[in-house]
Amino acid sequence: MNMIKDYWQTWLAGETTDHEVDAYIHSSLAHLVAEYKSVYFAKCVLKPSPLTATPDGVTADAIALSTELAQTSAAPETEDPMLSGLAEQSQEQHVEQLQAVFDATVSQTEAIAADAAQAFTTATAPSDTPTDECLCRASPELEAVLRSFDLGEYARGKVPTWDDCALLEIAIIKLLDKNRLKIKLAMLESRYEAVVDPKKYACYKQSVIKAGDEDDLKERLYFLIWDLYWAYNTADKVGQLRQRAIKPILGLLPVIIGLFLVFLIIYQIVNLFLHTHAFSTFMIVLSVVFFGAFGALTSFQRRMSKLEVRGETFSNYLQLCSLGNEGPLALFAGGFFSLLLMILFGSGLANSAVKAIFSDELADLVVPLFPKMQIEGKSEGGILSLALAISHLNFADYASIAKLLVWSFFAGFAEALIPDAMTRLIDKAKLMEK
Repeated sequence: MNMIKDYWQTWLAGETTDHEVDAYIHSSLAHLVAEYKSVYFAKCVLKPSPLTATPDGVTADAIALSTELAQTSAAPETEDPMLSGLAEQSQEQHVEQLQAVFDATVSQTEAIAADAAQAFTTATAPSDTPTDECLCRASPELEAVLRSFDLGEYARGKVPTWDDCALLEIAIIKLLDKNRLKIKLAMLESRYEAVVDPKKYACYKQSVIKAGDEDDLKERLYFLIWDLYWAYNTADKVGQLRQRAIKPILGLLPVIIGLFLVFLIIYQIVNLFLHTHAFSTFMIVLSVVFFGAFGALTSFQRRMSKLEVRGETFSNYLQLCSLGNEGPLALFAGGFFSLLLMILFGSGLANSAVKAIFSDELADLVVPLFPKMQIEGKSEGGILSLALAISHLNFADYASIAKLLVWSFFAGFAEALIPDAMTRLIDKAKLMEK
């Protein structure tokens, strides 16, 4: 029971959804940090092999000496002892020089391999230093993100943001070659198409030209990253605002259900002592109001979920703010309209209004769906006339009670049902006067 209570309090405080979003951002950030370190290691830490690159000319000397030695060995032997001795001496000197060059090449290769291994250990292993030295050559903002991640500040409660992910994405793009940039562009465009409004994506596709060199690819990727993560950030804020708007209604709903159950229990106790099981008019009225309020809640929740974040978002913010203020009012409006509809059914005005507003074919289709009920007795006047009239409701059968509850839900769900019907009735009356 305490677990349910704690979860309900946490949900009303808005902490559940916020924690889930933060956890998702943190997992995305961890993936991007790992990708950035991997790309940086391959691009900036690993050096070209000394067998394919000759920064100091060592390998070039080795190749030249090897070629000269091969040519000397392949030269035809001479019968002159003096010339033959000089050739053997020259060949031995070439072999010694070549061995020295290759020894130097192996030493250089081992040194480079050791440096690369040390750099890899530094780049991948956790460290207590402010940030890994090989990753410090970045913007101050990116350094701050890497420092916070390596020190575990995000795991200890620091809130990650989509801007942190965007910084890492841009840092990764700066290190990619052209082929990987094309792959990255295709992936980001698919994500961008799924998030933004179709019209906005169509404008983007029409405005871009065919990708040329790496600079063109990077410029497009920079735009996609900032606009994509801006859309993520906006969706996060709109979700928080939507949750904040529906909280007051969900806070009132348990109160309404609790009151309904309390009155139902009281009614059952009274019937038990009075030895009667008749469904009193009071409980019918209470059920009508409850079904109307529940219909209004369903309609409000539908409107909140259908409000999209795509496209121009400032108007969405304004709509969410207004809907948040209208939420509790929608419950009372749904209950009131359902009660008014019940009075229309009981007085017989509903049948006459439908026949006056709609065509005969539609009226013949709708009127049989109305509950068969009427208000009996004579009015005694006074301020309690309406309450007395409601207390004299008479239903033809239990099916009429069920129909009344269904129509009460519709009256709350379609908030404009009663106002629109009254407006159409007034407009038709004006036309008849003319």
